[in-house]
Amino acid sequence: MRVPRLLVTYRERIGGHRVPIVVLEVIDFDAKRLGITRVVRVCGAPRALGVQAFEAERFARARQLLGKEYTGFPRACQQVYAAICGDKDAHINCMDAFEVYVRGDFDPSLLGTWCERKEKHGEEIVERFSPMLAAAVAKTFDEPPAMRPHSPTAQWEGWITVGEGRPYSHINTPPQSGTLSGPQRPRDLKKRSRAEPDPLEEGEVRHSKKPNRPNSGSRRKKEHRIGRLVFLATHVRARNVDYADHPHVVVGKGPCMLGGTQAVMGVRLRPLPEYADLPEVTFAVKDVIGLTADFESTWRMLPPGRSLLRDAMLEAVERFAMSITPAISREAVWKELMPCTRTAAEVAEVPTPHTPLRVARQHRVAQHRRE
Repeated sequence: MRVPRLLVTYRERIGGHRVPIVVLEVIDFDAKRLGITRVVRVCGAPRALGVQAFEAERFARARQLLGKEYTGFPRACQQVYAAICGDKDAHINCMDAFEVYVRGDFDPSLLGTWCERKEKHGEEIVERFSPMLAAAVAKTFDEPPAMRPHSPTAQWEGWITVGEGRPYSHINTPPQSGTLSGPQRPRDLKKRSRAEPDPLEEGEVRHSKKPNRPNSGSRRKKEHRIGRLVFLATHVRARNVDYADHPHVVVGKGPCMLGGTQAVMGVRLRPLPEYADLPEVTFAVKDVIGLTADFESTWRMLPPGRSLLRDAMLEAVERFAMSITPAISREAVWKELMPCTRTAAEVAEVPTPHTPLRVARQHRVAQHRRE
Protein backbone atom coordinates (compact mmCIF):
# COMPACT_ATOMS: atom_id res chain seq x y z
CA MET A 1 0.00 0.00 0.00
CA ARG A 2 1.14 3.53 -0.76
CA VAL A 3 0.39 5.77 2.22
CA PRO A 4 1.38 9.34 3.25
CA ARG A 5 1.90 8.22 6.88
CA LEU A 6 2.09 4.80 8.44
CA LEU A 7 0.31 4.86 11.81
CA VAL A 8 0.19 1.62 13.78
CA THR A 9 -1.94 0.90 16.85
CA TYR A 10 -1.62 -1.65 19.63
CA ARG A 11 -5.01 -2.62 21.08
CA GLU A 12 -6.15 -4.97 23.84
CA ARG A 13 -9.54 -6.35 24.80
CA ILE A 14 -11.02 -4.60 27.84
CA GLY A 15 -14.59 -5.02 28.99
CA GLY A 16 -15.49 -6.87 25.80
CA HIS A 17 -14.13 -4.10 23.54
CA ARG A 18 -10.87 -3.72 21.60
CA VAL A 19 -9.29 -0.62 23.13
CA PRO A 20 -6.22 1.24 21.76
CA ILE A 21 -3.31 1.69 24.15
CA VAL A 22 -0.38 2.97 22.08
CA VAL A 23 -0.04 4.50 18.61
CA LEU A 24 3.26 4.26 16.72
CA GLU A 25 4.35 6.06 13.58
CA VAL A 26 6.80 4.37 11.26
CA ILE A 27 8.89 7.31 10.14
CA ASP A 28 11.18 5.53 7.69
CA PHE A 29 9.66 2.79 5.55
CA ASP A 30 9.62 1.35 2.06
CA ALA A 31 8.37 -1.80 0.37
CA LYS A 32 11.19 -3.91 1.79
CA ARG A 33 11.47 -2.73 5.38
CA LEU A 34 9.87 -0.85 8.26
CA GLY A 35 12.55 1.32 9.86
CA ILE A 36 12.67 4.12 12.42
CA THR A 37 9.53 4.09 14.58
CA ARG A 38 8.30 6.56 17.19
CA VAL A 39 5.60 6.41 19.89
CA VAL A 40 3.35 9.35 18.95
CA ARG A 41 0.32 8.77 21.16
CA VAL A 42 -0.59 6.99 24.38
CA CYS A 43 -4.31 6.51 25.00
CA GLY A 44 -6.05 6.91 28.33
CA ALA A 45 -7.90 4.12 30.13
CA PRO A 46 -11.62 4.14 29.18
CA ARG A 47 -13.40 4.60 32.52
CA ALA A 48 -16.79 3.73 31.05
CA LEU A 49 -15.64 0.14 30.51
CA GLY A 50 -14.81 -0.45 34.16
CA VAL A 51 -11.06 -0.91 33.85
CA GLN A 52 -9.58 -3.31 36.40
CA ALA A 53 -6.58 -2.33 38.52
CA PHE A 54 -4.11 -4.49 36.58
CA GLU A 55 -5.42 -3.03 33.31
CA ALA A 56 -4.97 0.51 34.62
CA GLU A 57 -1.36 -0.36 35.41
CA ARG A 58 -0.78 -1.33 31.77
CA PHE A 59 -2.00 2.10 30.65
CA ALA A 60 0.20 3.77 33.28
CA ARG A 61 3.29 1.92 32.05
CA ALA A 62 2.38 2.85 28.46
CA ARG A 63 2.43 6.58 29.32
CA GLN A 64 6.17 6.34 29.95
CA LEU A 65 6.72 5.40 26.29
CA LEU A 66 5.42 8.63 24.73
CA GLY A 67 8.00 10.20 22.42
CA LYS A 68 10.41 7.27 22.47
CA GLU A 69 12.04 6.38 19.17
CA TYR A 70 13.39 3.03 17.98
CA THR A 71 15.70 2.07 15.15
CA GLY A 72 13.29 -0.45 13.63
CA PHE A 73 9.61 -1.35 13.72
CA PRO A 74 10.03 -4.94 15.06
CA ARG A 75 12.25 -3.70 17.88
CA ALA A 76 9.77 -0.92 18.68
CA CYS A 77 6.89 -3.39 18.95
CA GLN A 78 8.82 -5.74 21.22
CA GLN A 79 9.96 -2.91 23.49
CA VAL A 80 6.49 -1.36 23.68
CA TYR A 81 4.80 -4.68 24.39
CA ALA A 82 7.38 -5.65 27.03
CA ALA A 83 6.97 -2.26 28.74
CA ILE A 84 3.17 -2.52 28.80
CA CYS A 85 3.35 -6.05 30.23
CA GLY A 86 6.00 -5.07 32.76
CA ASP A 87 8.10 -8.03 31.62
CA LYS A 88 11.29 -7.36 29.68
CA ASP A 89 11.29 -10.92 28.30
CA ALA A 90 7.76 -10.71 26.83
CA HIS A 91 7.57 -11.39 23.09
CA ILE A 92 4.89 -10.75 20.51
CA ASN A 93 4.33 -11.27 16.78
CA CYS A 94 4.30 -7.61 15.78
CA MET A 95 2.97 -8.23 12.25
CA ASP A 96 -0.14 -9.90 13.63
CA ALA A 97 -0.73 -8.22 17.03
CA PHE A 98 -0.24 -4.59 15.93
CA GLU A 99 -2.90 -3.09 13.67
CA VAL A 100 -3.51 -0.33 11.14
CA TYR A 101 -6.79 1.50 10.58
CA VAL A 102 -6.80 2.08 6.87
CA ARG A 103 -9.06 3.72 4.29
CA GLY A 104 -8.47 3.25 0.60
CA ASP A 105 -9.86 2.50 -2.82
CA PHE A 106 -9.04 -1.20 -3.08
CA ASP A 107 -10.64 -4.63 -3.02
CA PRO A 108 -10.58 -5.92 0.61
CA SER A 109 -10.71 -9.53 -0.63
CA LEU A 110 -7.09 -9.07 -1.73
CA LEU A 111 -5.94 -8.42 1.85
CA GLY A 112 -3.68 -11.11 3.29
CA THR A 113 -3.96 -13.38 0.25
CA TRP A 114 -0.30 -14.44 0.49
CA CYS A 115 1.55 -15.76 3.50
CA GLU A 116 4.87 -17.10 4.71
CA ARG A 117 5.89 -19.30 7.61
CA LYS A 118 8.64 -18.25 9.98
CA GLU A 119 10.09 -19.52 13.22
CA LYS A 120 10.36 -16.99 16.03
CA HIS A 121 11.30 -17.68 19.62
CA GLY A 122 10.97 -21.41 19.03
CA GLU A 123 7.44 -21.19 17.57
CA GLU A 124 6.28 -21.39 13.98
CA ILE A 125 4.14 -18.43 12.95
CA VAL A 126 2.35 -17.51 9.73
CA GLU A 127 2.50 -13.91 8.49
CA ARG A 128 0.11 -12.62 5.85
CA PHE A 129 0.80 -9.93 3.28
CA SER A 130 -0.83 -8.40 0.19
CA PRO A 131 1.50 -8.02 -2.80
CA MET A 132 -1.48 -7.44 -5.11
CA LEU A 133 -2.25 -4.23 -3.18
CA ALA A 134 1.29 -2.85 -3.33
CA ALA A 135 0.23 -0.05 -5.68
CA ALA A 136 -3.07 0.74 -3.91
CA VAL A 137 -3.33 4.27 -2.47
CA ALA A 138 -4.58 4.40 1.11
CA LYS A 139 -4.53 6.51 4.27
CA THR A 140 -3.91 5.34 7.83
CA PHE A 141 -5.44 6.80 11.00
CA ASP A 142 -4.54 6.67 14.68
CA GLU A 143 -8.20 5.90 15.42
CA PRO A 144 -11.37 5.32 13.37
CA PRO A 145 -12.68 8.66 12.02
CA ALA A 146 -15.81 9.94 13.74
CA MET A 147 -17.57 10.48 10.40
CA ARG A 148 -17.59 7.78 7.74
CA PRO A 149 -18.75 8.18 4.14
CA HIS A 150 -22.12 6.53 3.40
CA SER A 151 -21.92 6.50 -0.38
CA PRO A 152 -22.17 3.04 -2.02
CA THR A 153 -18.99 3.87 -3.91
CA ALA A 154 -17.14 4.97 -0.76
CA GLN A 155 -13.64 3.71 -0.10
CA TRP A 156 -13.18 0.63 2.06
CA GLU A 157 -12.00 1.21 5.61
CA GLY A 158 -11.34 -0.86 8.69
CA TRP A 159 -8.77 -2.50 10.94
CA ILE A 160 -6.14 -4.78 9.42
CA THR A 161 -3.02 -6.31 10.88
CA VAL A 162 0.28 -4.65 10.00
CA GLY A 163 1.31 -7.75 8.07
CA GLU A 164 -1.84 -7.79 5.92
CA GLY A 165 -1.05 -4.34 4.54
CA ARG A 166 2.47 -5.17 3.40
CA PRO A 167 4.29 -4.12 1.34
CA TYR A 168 4.06 -0.45 2.38
CA SER A 169 5.63 2.42 0.49
CA HIS A 170 5.37 6.22 0.70
CA ILE A 171 2.68 7.89 -1.36
CA ASN A 172 5.37 9.77 -3.32
CA THR A 173 7.01 6.53 -4.42
CA PRO A 174 6.18 5.81 -8.09
CA PRO A 175 4.01 2.67 -8.34
CA GLN A 176 6.44 0.83 -10.60
CA SER A 177 9.25 1.13 -8.07
CA GLY A 178 7.03 0.56 -5.04
CA THR A 179 5.24 -2.53 -6.32
CA LEU A 180 6.50 -5.94 -5.33
CA SER A 181 5.28 -9.45 -6.00
CA GLY A 182 6.06 -10.48 -2.44
CA PRO A 183 8.54 -10.05 0.41
CA GLN A 184 12.23 -9.63 -0.29
CA ARG A 185 13.65 -12.81 -1.74
CA PRO A 186 16.42 -14.80 -0.09
CA ARG A 187 20.04 -13.85 -0.76
CA ASP A 188 20.76 -17.29 -2.18
CA LEU A 189 18.28 -16.81 -5.03
CA LYS A 190 21.03 -16.78 -7.70
CA LYS A 191 22.45 -20.03 -6.35
CA ARG A 192 19.22 -21.93 -6.94
CA SER A 193 18.83 -24.38 -9.76
CA ARG A 194 16.68 -23.11 -12.62
CA ALA A 195 14.45 -26.15 -12.14
CA GLU A 196 13.82 -25.30 -8.50
CA PRO A 197 10.58 -23.30 -8.14
CA ASP A 198 10.33 -20.20 -6.04
CA PRO A 199 7.66 -20.92 -3.40
CA LEU A 200 5.91 -17.60 -3.88
CA GLU A 201 5.65 -18.14 -7.64
CA GLU A 202 4.22 -21.62 -7.10
CA GLY A 203 1.49 -20.33 -4.79
CA GLU A 204 2.86 -22.24 -1.81
CA VAL A 205 3.79 -21.16 1.70
CA ARG A 206 7.41 -20.22 2.13
CA HIS A 207 9.20 -22.01 4.96
CA SER A 208 12.11 -20.46 6.80
CA LYS A 209 14.02 -23.70 6.23
CA LYS A 210 13.53 -24.61 2.60
CA PRO A 211 12.61 -28.27 2.06
CA ASN A 212 13.97 -30.31 -0.79
CA ARG A 213 11.73 -29.88 -3.83
CA PRO A 214 11.52 -32.08 -6.89
CA ASN A 215 12.58 -30.71 -10.25
CA SER A 216 10.02 -29.44 -12.74
CA GLY A 217 9.84 -32.75 -14.59
CA SER A 218 8.83 -34.79 -11.55
CA ARG A 219 6.42 -32.07 -10.49
CA ARG A 220 4.64 -32.32 -13.85
CA LYS A 221 4.40 -36.09 -13.48
CA LYS A 222 2.52 -35.55 -10.22
CA GLU A 223 0.10 -33.15 -11.92
CA HIS A 224 -1.20 -35.77 -14.38
CA ARG A 225 -1.26 -38.78 -12.06
CA ILE A 226 -4.63 -40.55 -12.24
CA GLY A 227 -6.78 -39.63 -9.26
CA ARG A 228 -4.84 -36.46 -8.48
CA LEU A 229 -6.85 -33.43 -7.33
CA VAL A 230 -6.08 -30.26 -9.25
CA PHE A 231 -7.29 -26.78 -10.06
CA LEU A 232 -7.21 -25.11 -13.45
CA ALA A 233 -4.47 -22.50 -13.66
CA THR A 234 -5.37 -18.82 -13.36
CA HIS A 235 -4.90 -18.06 -17.06
CA VAL A 236 -7.40 -20.84 -17.88
CA ARG A 237 -9.98 -19.56 -15.41
CA ALA A 238 -9.82 -16.17 -17.10
CA ARG A 239 -11.28 -17.71 -20.28
CA ASN A 240 -14.70 -18.21 -18.63
CA VAL A 241 -14.46 -21.99 -18.84
CA ASP A 242 -17.45 -23.81 -17.32
CA TYR A 243 -16.84 -24.81 -13.69
CA ALA A 244 -13.33 -23.33 -13.95
CA ASP A 245 -13.18 -22.57 -10.21
CA HIS A 246 -14.07 -26.13 -9.20
CA PRO A 247 -11.44 -28.63 -8.07
CA HIS A 248 -11.04 -31.43 -10.63
CA VAL A 249 -9.97 -35.08 -10.52
CA VAL A 250 -7.53 -36.41 -13.12
CA VAL A 251 -9.25 -39.36 -14.81
CA GLY A 252 -7.00 -39.83 -17.86
CA LYS A 253 -3.73 -38.74 -19.45
CA GLY A 254 -1.83 -38.96 -22.71
CA PRO A 255 -0.77 -37.03 -25.83
CA CYS A 256 -3.57 -35.03 -27.43
CA MET A 257 -4.22 -32.25 -29.94
CA LEU A 258 -5.47 -29.07 -28.31
CA GLY A 259 -5.72 -26.66 -31.22
CA GLY A 260 -2.04 -26.60 -32.16
CA THR A 261 -0.07 -28.39 -34.86
CA GLN A 262 1.73 -30.68 -32.42
CA ALA A 263 0.48 -33.10 -29.82
CA VAL A 264 0.97 -32.10 -26.19
CA MET A 265 0.76 -34.07 -22.98
CA GLY A 266 -2.81 -33.65 -21.78
CA VAL A 267 -4.98 -34.66 -18.85
CA ARG A 268 -8.67 -35.50 -18.85
CA LEU A 269 -10.42 -33.95 -15.87
CA ARG A 270 -13.75 -34.45 -14.12
CA PRO A 271 -15.06 -31.41 -12.21
CA LEU A 272 -16.28 -32.04 -8.67
CA PRO A 273 -18.72 -32.65 -7.03
CA GLU A 274 -19.14 -36.16 -8.39
CA TYR A 275 -22.88 -36.30 -7.70
CA ALA A 276 -23.45 -33.43 -10.17
CA ASP A 277 -22.09 -35.58 -13.03
CA LEU A 278 -20.44 -32.58 -14.74
CA PRO A 279 -18.90 -33.04 -18.22
CA GLU A 280 -15.24 -34.04 -18.44
CA VAL A 281 -12.73 -31.65 -20.00
CA THR A 282 -9.20 -31.98 -21.40
CA PHE A 283 -6.34 -29.56 -20.83
CA ALA A 284 -2.58 -29.52 -21.26
CA VAL A 285 -0.58 -30.50 -18.18
CA LYS A 286 0.79 -26.95 -18.00
CA ASP A 287 -2.76 -25.66 -17.54
CA VAL A 288 -3.36 -27.37 -14.18
CA ILE A 289 -1.96 -26.81 -10.68
CA GLY A 290 -2.08 -28.89 -7.50
CA LEU A 291 -4.99 -28.68 -5.08
CA THR A 292 -2.94 -27.10 -2.28
CA ALA A 293 -1.68 -24.30 -4.53
CA ASP A 294 -5.06 -22.57 -4.82
CA PHE A 295 -7.41 -24.17 -2.28
CA GLU A 296 -7.20 -21.51 0.41
CA SER A 297 -7.78 -18.50 -1.86
CA THR A 298 -10.71 -20.26 -3.56
CA TRP A 299 -12.28 -21.24 -0.23
CA ARG A 300 -12.08 -17.72 1.16
CA MET A 301 -13.89 -16.35 -1.89
CA LEU A 302 -16.86 -18.70 -1.44
CA PRO A 303 -20.20 -16.92 -0.89
CA PRO A 304 -22.14 -17.93 2.24
CA GLY A 305 -24.61 -20.79 2.04
CA ARG A 306 -24.55 -24.07 0.22
CA SER A 307 -23.57 -24.10 -3.45
CA LEU A 308 -22.24 -26.49 -6.07
CA LEU A 309 -18.77 -25.00 -5.69
CA ARG A 310 -18.83 -25.37 -1.90
CA ASP A 311 -19.86 -29.02 -2.26
CA ALA A 312 -17.02 -29.49 -4.74
CA MET A 313 -14.51 -28.01 -2.30
CA LEU A 314 -15.74 -30.17 0.58
CA GLU A 315 -15.56 -33.30 -1.55
CA ALA A 316 -12.00 -32.37 -2.52
CA VAL A 317 -11.11 -32.15 1.18
CA GLU A 318 -12.51 -35.60 1.84
CA ARG A 319 -10.71 -37.10 -1.14
CA PHE A 320 -7.49 -35.37 -0.12
CA ALA A 321 -7.80 -36.78 3.42
CA MET A 322 -8.40 -40.29 2.07
CA SER A 323 -5.21 -40.06 -0.03
CA ILE A 324 -2.97 -39.42 2.98
CA THR A 325 -1.33 -42.38 4.70
CA PRO A 326 -1.03 -42.78 7.58
CA ALA A 327 -4.31 -41.00 8.32
CA ILE A 328 -4.17 -37.58 10.00
CA SER A 329 -6.76 -35.62 11.96
CA ARG A 330 -9.45 -33.50 10.34
CA GLU A 331 -7.82 -30.35 11.67
CA ALA A 332 -4.45 -31.39 10.24
CA VAL A 333 -6.06 -31.88 6.83
CA TRP A 334 -7.47 -28.35 6.87
CA LYS A 335 -4.14 -26.98 8.08
CA GLU A 336 -2.45 -28.66 5.12
CA LEU A 337 -4.90 -27.10 2.68
CA MET A 338 -5.19 -23.73 4.45
CA PRO A 339 -1.72 -23.05 5.93
CA CYS A 340 -2.46 -19.38 6.51
CA THR A 341 -5.36 -20.11 8.85
CA ARG A 342 -4.59 -18.16 11.99
CA THR A 343 -5.97 -20.41 14.68
CA ALA A 344 -7.25 -23.92 15.23
CA ALA A 345 -10.57 -22.37 16.22
CA GLU A 346 -10.91 -20.90 12.74
CA VAL A 347 -10.43 -24.37 11.28
CA ALA A 348 -12.98 -25.82 13.68
CA GLU A 349 -15.61 -23.47 12.25
CA VAL A 350 -15.28 -25.09 8.82
CA PRO A 351 -18.06 -27.63 8.09
CA THR A 352 -17.24 -31.31 8.34
CA PRO A 353 -16.49 -32.42 4.76
CA HIS A 354 -18.64 -35.52 4.44
CA THR A 355 -21.80 -34.65 2.53
CA PRO A 356 -20.69 -34.31 -1.15
CA LEU A 357 -18.81 -37.60 -1.49
CA ARG A 358 -21.48 -39.46 0.48
CA VAL A 359 -24.14 -38.01 -1.83
CA ALA A 360 -22.08 -39.14 -4.82
CA ARG A 361 -21.89 -42.68 -3.47
CA GLN A 362 -25.63 -42.72 -2.78
CA HIS A 363 -26.24 -41.45 -6.31
CA ARG A 364 -24.14 -44.26 -7.82
CA VAL A 365 -25.93 -46.88 -5.71
CA ALA A 366 -29.34 -45.59 -6.76
CA GLN A 367 -28.27 -45.50 -10.40
CA HIS A 368 -26.98 -49.08 -10.16
CA ARG A 369 -30.29 -50.24 -8.70
CA ARG A 370 -32.23 -48.60 -11.52
CA GLU A 371 -30.06 -50.39 -14.06
